[in-house]
Amino acid sequence: MRVKVITNCLALALTILFAQSLPAAHWAPPPATTTYMHLAGHLTIQGSPPQEGDEVAVFGAGGTVIGVFVHGGTTGAIYGDLAVTGDNPGTATVIEGAGAGERLTIKVWQASTAREYSGSEVTLSGYTGYGYQAATVPLVFAANAFTGVNIAVWRLPVLLDSSTYYQTIQEAYLAAGAGSVIQAQAANFSGGVTFNRDISVTLRGGYNADYSNRNGDSILCGDMIIGSGSVIVDGLVISASLIP
Repeated sequence: MRVKVITNCLALALTILFAQSLPAAHWAPPPATTTYMHLAGHLTIQGSPPQEGDEVAVFGAGGTVIGVFVHGGTTGAIYGDLAVTGDNPGTATVIEGAGAGERLTIKVWQASTAREYSGSEVTLSGYTGYGYQAATVPLVFAANAFTGVNIAVWRLPVLLDSSTYYQTIQEAYLAAGAGSVIQAQAANFSGGVTFNRDISVTLRGGYNADYSNRNGDSILCGDMIIGSGSVIVDGLVISASLIP
C-alpha cells in the first residue's frame, strides 16, 4: 500500500507541474480502475503547442479508449499526467483496460478545427524528464510505469474531397470517385502519378498546411500519365528533380 500511495502522489505532483486536465469533450474517459500507466511529454500540432480543449486519447488493442487528457492551454507543449487504465487481475470476467505488453495507439483531437488525427498523422518519440522514462515505439502498456512520450501531429499532404487525408496523390486518386477533388499541399511529391480509371477528377496544388489557402505550387517529381478518364490540373509543376 505504501508504494501505491507514493506512486499516486507522484502522479498528482506531476499533474500539477504539467498541464491541468480539463473535462473530456470529444472522447469519454474510461472508468476508474486500480492499475494505471502514466504518460507525459511534449505535444505539437502542425509544429505548434496545443490549445485549450485539445485532447490526447490512448486506445487499447481492441480500439477501446483507456486514457484521455484534455489540455488546459497554459503550459505550452507539455501534456500529462495522462493516466492509462490497466486491467484489474482481480476481476476475471471484466476487462477494465490494457494488459501487460498490450500495444497502445494514440489519437489527438484538435478542438479549434474539430479535427481528429490518427494513424500515420501521429508520430511518437521518447521523452525523459520529471521522473518519466523515455518510451520505446511501438508503445506498450506497463502497469505503474511513468513513461515519457512526445507526440507530433501533422496533416498528411494530400486531401480528398475535403474529408480524407493521404500521403501521396496516387493514393488519393485510387480512393477517388467520379467528380472528386484532390488538394495537394505546396510541397515536393516524389514519384509519378498515373490516372487510369474511367472517372473525371480535379487536382489542385499549392495549398498551405491546413488547406485554407493556396500559396504556391505542388511539385511532382516524376511522370504524370493519363491512361483513362480525365483530370483537370491546376497549381502543379512537373519537374525532373526536387525544387528547394
